[in-house]
Amino acid sequence: MTGVYSSFPWAHHQSYANCCSCLNGHPDEAVDVGLGQPGVPYEGFYGGNRTSSSTQPRAKNFRRNVPFHRRKGRGGSYGGKRRGKRTNRTNGQLAAKARTTKVGDADLQGVNTINTDQYSKCDFPVEYEVAKFFVIKSYSEDDIHKSIKYSVWSSTPRGNKKLQNAYHDAQRLAAGKPSGCPVFLFFSVNASGRFCGVAEMIGPVDFDISMDFWQQDKWTGSFPVRWHFVIDVHNAAFRHIKLKNNENKPVTKSRDTQEVFYRQGLKMLKIFKKRTWKKSILDDFRYYEDREKMMQEKRAQAKKSPAPHTVDAADPPSELPNIVIEQNTEAANAMESVVTNDNEETQESTSGEEDNGANFCGRRQ
Repeated sequence: MTGVYSSFPWAHHQSYANCCSCLNGHPDEAVDVGLGQPGVPYEGFYGGNRTSSSTQPRAKNFRRNVPFHRRKGRGGSYGGKRRGKRTNRTNGQLAAKARTTKVGDADLQGVNTINTDQYSKCDFPVEYEVAKFFVIKSYSEDDIHKSIKYSVWSSTPRGNKKLQNAYHDAQRLAAGKPSGCPVFLFFSVNASGRFCGVAEMIGPVDFDISMDFWQQDKWTGSFPVRWHFVIDVHNAAFRHIKLKNNENKPVTKSRDTQEVFYRQGLKMLKIFKKRTWKKSILDDFRYYEDREKMMQEKRAQAKKSPAPHTVDAADPPSELPNIVIEQNTEAANAMESVVTNDNEETQESTSGEEDNGANFCGRRQ
């Protein structure tokens, strides 16, 4: 490289070479700088209105191209990850062992059969006269797996009340409507950067029944759901949808049980239907089956571990061991003998003092 700028230290940098190639009349040549990152349009070396089709490397956000399950700090409990790798494409049926008796459609052998073809259908209706939509956030995909497997979901106490009111309101609005008033739930895992499916709330919340298979034991109450779409859709497909009831933020910035208005909800539903990307949590169903089995075994082992023996101070002496009672009896006898001797010595000293006092009085007289 020769010229007036060749003496500068940065003159031999590859990106500078790209710029010079653009200025020297070679706008269509793109130089690979070896970073493995896609190029971005460059406005020219001097900026301004100069346009060119040359490229320069993206030196930031290298983490963007790293798969989610391999990112640092994304580990989950029980020695696994927050989500699976989406490597096994699944078609047909999945046989999942039912590990609870509270809910589910298991057969006599205790197996739930899941037909993967029933989700993400091309003929699913996305036009409704009235409908309600909510965003559901989950801590991990383990609970999404169990929701698909058992057709149930549990939210926080506040979330359950909110969804309960929405369900009863939908039942009132559905009167006289051919398609009714469905309550759709858009599911997303925290920090996953995507939505993982759409389910419909098909029953009221039962606040007295709590499931025993969630990854955390703090969820109370439950309600039945029916999954319609099980597919991964990146947040970038929804960022243009803003919610006026959430400070005009994108729907991707929603919290759990955030309501989505009618028009925005229909847009999200249509995006799920048009999505050609077919990877989903169903590809990792075996992976989450193993995690559920591990979790149940650890909880069963924790329940079987004996609790340390403690003696209540209010227990009567008859319930204590015999050795302790004998030791306490001997100690009590020893104490009685000591107290008796002390009393005798005290009485003797007292009588002596009385005698001395009498003699002293006699001498004064």
